[in-house]
Order: sequence, then C-alpha cells, then structure tokens
Amino acid sequence: MYTIASFLLRTQANVRETLKEFFRGLMEKNIVDLLLVPQETSSGRSVVYTLVKDPNKLLSPDPVAPLLLVSGTTVLSNLTFRDPGAVIGAVLRPCEVRAAIELVKLGQANLSRVLLIGVDCLGTLDPRVYREEVMQTGARALSEQWLTSLRSGLVKGVRSACQICSEVTSDAVSVNIGFIGTQPNQILMEVKNSLADQLREATGLVEGTASERSSLISWQKEERQKLREQKLLAWQQSMDDLPRLIAEFATCLKCGNCRKACPICYCKECVFEGSIFDHQSSSYVNWATRKGLIEMPAGTILFHLTRLCHVGYSCVSCGMCESACPVGLPLATLFPAVAEKIQAIFNYVPGRSLDDVLPLTTFKEEELEPR
Repeated sequence: MYTIASFLLRTQANVRETLKEFFRGLMEKNIVDLLLVPQETSSGRSVVYTLVKDPNKLLSPDPVAPLLLVSGTTVLSNLTFRDPGAVIGAVLRPCEVRAAIELVKLGQANLSRVLLIGVDCLGTLDPRVYREEVMQTGARALSEQWLTSLRSGLVKGVRSACQICSEVTSDAVSVNIGFIGTQPNQILMEVKNSLADQLREATGLVEGTASERSSLISWQKEERQKLREQKLLAWQQSMDDLPRLIAEFATCLKCGNCRKACPICYCKECVFEGSIFDHQSSSYVNWATRKGLIEMPAGTILFHLTRLCHVGYSCVSCGMCESACPVGLPLATLFPAVAEKIQAIFNYVPGRSLDDVLPLTTFKEEELEPR
C-alpha cells in the first residue's frame, strides 16, 4: 500500500487560476504530455471534457463544476484502449475513477500511461437543472457557488445517484485535489509519496493539511450510506415480483440512452441492435396470434434485465443511465439495488482496486453456497 503526502496550494486570484497554473506545471515539467480535464465552454454556459496538448489552451479548467454530461471514463477508455503513445493526466471524479478501474479489468482501458488525478465530489446536478441555473448565473458563477458548498461539506439538489454515493473522494489516484474541509484560500493536494518531490518542484506545493477535512468526509460517508441503505431496501421491498418491475418500466421508450451513457456498458455492437432482435414482421404476427396481444416495441423488459446481468457486477452507481433517460426512469436506484445483491454474492466491491479479481473471471467452489 502506498503512502500519501499532503500539501496545500494557496489560491491566487481564484481557484480556477490556481488550478490552471498547477495543471500547466504538470505539462511544462513533462510529468504528463496531455491533460484530460473539464473546461468551461466559450459560451460560458457549460463545462465539457477537453484533451489538452498545448498548456496555453488551459484557459478555464473547472473540475468542480456540478455537471457531468459524459462520463470521463468513457472518454478515457477511447483514449487508452490502444496505446496513446503519450502520458495522459486524467482529472476524474470518484465514480469515474472506480469505473475506469473496472474497464481496465474488462480489457477496455489501460492505465499504464495515465496519471489519475482525482477531485473531491459531493455530487452533480441533473443536466436539465444545471442548464436552468446556468442560464441565470453563468457557468463560472455557479461553479464558485458550488465550490463554497463543497468546502463546507454541504450541497443541495444533486442527482439521486449522488445523494446515495458515499465515495466523495478517491484513494485509487496518484493525486487528489481536495476541497472538502478547506479554507477559502486553500486547495489540498494529496499525493503519492513517489510523486511528491516531483510535484513539489513542478508546482510549488507546500506541506500542509486541512484540519476539518477528515471529520467532514466521515460524516458525509455515514449519512449517505444510511440514506443509500434505506432507499435501496425500500426499492427491493417494493419490487418483489416481475409484474411490478414490468410496471416500473412501462414508460420506457427503448431509446437505448441508458446503455450509451453507461461507462461500463462498453460493447461496440449491442445484441439488441443487431440481427438477433431484428425480427421479421411475420414473427410479430405469430406472437400476437399465439398470445392474443404483445406490447410494441417488444423486448423492453428483456433489454433492462439483460443490462442488469451484463453490468451488475461492475456497476459503480454513477447514475449516468438515469441522467440520460428522457422519461426519468429511476435507474439510479434500480441498478444499485440489484447490483449490490450481485456484488454481495461474490464479496466484490467494484472500482475499489485493480487487485480485486472480477467475479466473472474466477471461480470459487463455495461462492454460491447459502449464507
């Protein structure tokens, strides 16, 4: 187990400018060749992931903005599925880090040439809510307000998945940018000792700690875990038979947005979009004749059950599926409720460590014994 060194960055004009100089230092000192980092768009109304090669293009990095349109894990998978030929620094939230670890095990990403940079996260807003608020204040002002709340450990209005996420910081990164429990003029940098001297020289880090950080993080974890257990248990008790589950999916459009947004659902060609489910018209007629009626489009519940089986053991509860759903299906509750049962069978915690073996790649004689 590696050890961590703790440093403080004193903010300059503002946090954004300070992070800009920190990230530029990583690039100019050749610690990373490229940087994957969220930045404010030129319109000032959104924040998107950018892949930066020229340090002078680091104009408005904003890793604390309460918006996650696309999982950074998906972007990182695209960049590292094959050797990128360069070292990439990737600034990710805790759920994205956990998903990246799972994709490595699934052979869909390679972190050997990646410097993982985590950032504290107490949640993000639903993109529709973010759009409404940013139209009033602008992205920069909203991020500054959010940062104040992040430092205090109290945020409001986050997505349902974020409300029950107890992983507000990441231990599986080389560098973590910490805000929870810090003072307004501070940014906490938690760094692997093997990188400490290099980063101190490149970015001017000074040793220091945030005294309230540990207690605030522990409190957040405890409160969120309690809420998670309550919500998932209530869901499991309410969905105790197939008819109720089918009723829950009654408004599904079968658009596939949940699959496309999920960082773990990595298949380039989904079975539901291939020839297996491309039925002839006569098949539908025969089914309707035999059963008296069939719902159209067909296979909606089968689609969701298949996804549950496919990604359940590696689901990190990021909630990207629910954010992408146009009819607001409670997928950020349903998937964790089922996934936790699957993961418990194998005593598996997705995204915890690269050393934890995927359940599907190993077999233990006693793993399915009654408990």
